[in-house]
Amino acid sequence: MFVNAFVRDTIMPVEDRRTLQQALDIAEHQLAAAERELRAARERVARLRDAVFSMRALLGEQNSGTDQGELFQSAGQPASQVRGVGESAAVQYASGQELSTTDKAVAILADAGRPLPMSAIRAEWKRRGWVNSDWKTPDSAITMAVHRAKKAGKVDRMLDGSWVLPMATHDELWAERRSQDEVQGD
Repeated sequence: MFVNAFVRDTIMPVEDRRTLQQALDIAEHQLAAAERELRAARERVARLRDAVFSMRALLGEQNSGTDQGELFQSAGQPASQVRGVGESAAVQYASGQELSTTDKAVAILADAGRPLPMSAIRAEWKRRGWVNSDWKTPDSAITMAVHRAKKAGKVDRMLDGSWVLPMATHDELWAERRSQDEVQGD
């Protein structure tokens, strides 16, 4: 212990240590304040997200049915082809490009256009034939894919536990679609 204190004091003068300690104290207080602000912002986002989807439901902009045939176009054409939100992922898949599992989770939620429980995400994943034959437990693998998408910030959870695309992801998908439309228009 004495050796460490001796080495520390010889490497860094006492005055520099005080300055560094003061800087550390300030940084710790700023970090604590930022963490409180982040927690409050997340709570605000969750409440706003619930309000937005509740208003959409009241205005009738979303499907009221819960049958898989009503959530997604049963003719094999993704709902994104109709609504356009998840079109970039659907087009990528249709063109033969392999989607990552994260992109598949985003595509399903984008095509639904509303929050979905995990059971509906799993059912749609299986309906689309996206289950890898190497997966020993497909339900767990799908759940992990959705959680990875959440960690990447591409999907999020509602207060009721259902999964949804954050508005920022919607904006990214629309921007991608617009840029693809511009390229195709040339």
